[in-house]
Amino acid sequence: MMTRLHYFFYCALMILVYTNCGTDAVDLSPSYPTERQFYQSQEDFESSIFGVYQKLQDHYRFVGSTDHFTVMLLAPDDNVKASDNNSFRSFNFFSGLNDSNLALERLYTLSYQLIYRSNTVLSKIDEFEDVYTDQSLANTHRAEASLLRGLTFMRLWHFFGTAPVVKSVFKNAGEAYNATNSSGTKLLDAAIEDFEYAARFLPISWPEQFLGRATAGAAYGFLGKALFFRGMVENNNEDLLAAISAFDQVAGYSLIGDFGANFDESMENNQESLFEVQLSENLIGLGIWLSADDGTGDLSGYWGMFNGKNRFWS
Repeated sequence: MMTRLHYFFYCALMILVYTNCGTDAVDLSPSYPTERQFYQSQEDFESSIFGVYQKLQDHYRFVGSTDHFTVMLLAPDDNVKASDNNSFRSFNFFSGLNDSNLALERLYTLSYQLIYRSNTVLSKIDEFEDVYTDQSLANTHRAEASLLRGLTFMRLWHFFGTAPVVKSVFKNAGEAYNATNSSGTKLLDAAIEDFEYAARFLPISWPEQFLGRATAGAAYGFLGKALFFRGMVENNNEDLLAAISAFDQVAGYSLIGDFGANFDESMENNQESLFEVQLSENLIGLGIWLSADDGTGDLSGYWGMFNGKNRFWS
């Protein structure tokens, strides 16, 4: 009996080896395009840039939690009441600021996911630039990725001060693990460099179907803001004068009569607005728990951004 069982086992094993180790079974194409296969045209890079914007939208989505909004909004003291939830109150009093705080962890993670996407686009443009038929579009894509990365660097400086400055794609997990924190205003330095590049190559405006994409005016506005912060921190008048010069370069915008209208949903993307994250209001709650990274979620914003007190400082 044992000999017969051994025989059948040996035959079954040989069948498995034969059917699973043939060249047809081993040399299979991936289910999805690899990075090398994906970038075949400038339209593919256009899709990649939209992916960077999508990660910025993720900062304002619900996805089962609003914890990170308590960090991003940081409501003025006169808007915080005893009836507010503990997270809103605690951050206003600098309570719970430690490495185990889930709100800080989510904001930190989203930030570096965006930076990774920006770095990927920038490196792939260098690698596959010959697929572009319009060289100016390649420069524009670089500028968009740079502005979004610079905006994230500036945010990280605001919230964390000395987070790592990452301007290349990690080749392995060890490089990511060994990334060290920055010091002083290094994050602002990196943001300023990105904004300066973006201001050179971004268009003054976009066609209406591309509403929300970064413009030269947005780049100069963020550049002036970053220079102002660095100048104040380092007591550097040259930075402050450079900030004024950057603000003077903002063209094509004007103040609206009622400042409060900037927080009115019906006045989005008005002539005073340099840059806005484009979000829809998900009235029926469809897909709010799901990530948009794999196409299952949507691109809506947390409903609190559209009503209640949050809208006045979002």
